[in-house]
Amino acid sequence: MHAISVLNRIYAAVDYVAGLEGQDPVLVVEMSQAMINDVIETGDIHPMLDYVKRYCDVIDGPEDAERIASDI
Repeated sequence: MHAISVLNRIYAAVDYVAGLEGQDPVLVVEMSQAMINDVIETGDIHPMLDYVKRYCDVIDGPEDAERIASDI
């Protein structure tokens, strides 16, 4: 069951970030690949904030990154 919930989180993150106006789609693909790679290597994903800070190019600062991560 854990694997399904992790995959659902990855899907939700990719869907949410891809829907942000002005977001670079290449970074969305890179984020999904990084998340899947983390699952393969560790069995889980990192905190969502880590991915948002690294791959979301439309954030306006730390508070915005935290909001996006919590919205996912």
